[in-house]
Amino acid sequence: MTIDKCLVQDDTGKAYIKVADMCKSKFLLLTDTMEFVPEEIQGVISRYIVASNDLILSIVGTIGSVNIVHENLDGANLTENCVKLTRFKELNPEFLYEYLKSPIGQHEIEMKTVGGVQGKLPLYNIKAINVLCPLAGIFNRYSEVINALDSKQNCSAQFIPKLQTLRQILNAKMSLT
Repeated sequence: MTIDKCLVQDDTGKAYIKVADMCKSKFLLLTDTMEFVPEEIQGVISRYIVASNDLILSIVGTIGSVNIVHENLDGANLTENCVKLTRFKELNPEFLYEYLKSPIGQHEIEMKTVGGVQGKLPLYNIKAINVLCPLAGIFNRYSEVINALDSKQNCSAQFIPKLQTLRQILNAKMSLT
């Protein structure tokens, strides 16, 4: 039995991130369409847990989707069709996100993908991806600017689930009249 057949709609506190949940925006947030892992399954897949600011990359099927895990998905479970990149030493997840989303980064991912009908990006090929790094002074300035922008984007993104809930309530009330 696959994990997908065990997922539930009820919030168990352990969201399950699938490739289909990944989005075009930088930060992946908990949405009302995500499914959850039941308590009895949690122990079996506990090694696939992400933390906020981990970078996730899809490696099977739809290859090359990239997101940074938002704090409201801290502790969520990650599909085996993705890999998490964490514990950054010289780069930060924001820079690596922008690089991997760029045409150069997507080309690197494409060149490291193997297989025919069902492509795959093996872990050893991820480690071999060439990342163009700016000089320290430029990188530090980049980090300052991008962190300020990300902070504002993160703040705005936190309102999305609240607005979705409000929309559902208003739609329900309007349908009653």
